[in-house]
Amino acid sequence: MQARFLAFRKKGVGAFGGRRFIGNPKQPTISVYALVEGEYQINLFRGDERIVSPTFPELNLTAQQIFEIGGTL
Repeated sequence: MQARFLAFRKKGVGAFGGRRFIGNPKQPTISVYALVEGEYQINLFRGDERIVSPTFPELNLTAQQIFEIGGTL
């Protein structure tokens, strides 16, 4: 994963995200990575938490809505 972060930073990628299942039991989680002072910081969103993204500040979706749209819930 570190190699990906370095490649993104070199290309000027300010933020990116993904979806995964974390914990035990596994919980659907949206990850948003934001470049802050040369380092990527991660924010995790689950359930009815509204996703906050520096790239899409007007985004008005929850993690649950994303997983429902993707058919993984």
